[in-house]
Amino acid sequence: MPSENHYPAEHAISTTVTIANGGTASTAVQLFGNAKIWNVAAKAFILPAAFTGTSVSIQASLDGSTWVGLYDENNAALSFTVTQGRAYRMIADDFAGWPYLRFVSNGAEAAERTITVLQYIV
Repeated sequence: MPSENHYPAEHAISTTVTIANGGTASTAVQLFGNAKIWNVAAKAFILPAAFTGTSVSIQASLDGSTWVGLYDENNAALSFTVTQGRAYRMIADDFAGWPYLRFVSNGAEAAERTITVLQYIV
């Protein structure tokens, strides 16, 4: 059985979300896959080579349309200080139970941006 940090490559799912030109919030990523795959965990995201913002926060939704910011047990927002073109590890437990996530840049993006989200079937 693979450990929590070593999933087989065939269990990987790559999904993309988009932040519109002039926007800050991405489209939604559905974490629970489809009706046949329910145990999917977000594990990382990759920013494009051009990205305007310097931090990205995470919002979650139960229905894909009503969004709330995610906070840890110390009431700190789940956010990442970011640099364009880099990949960032996500801790799956932070998102457990949420079927939808989106990424929010702290600055309006100067062009349409595509973020790659890596998920794993667990």
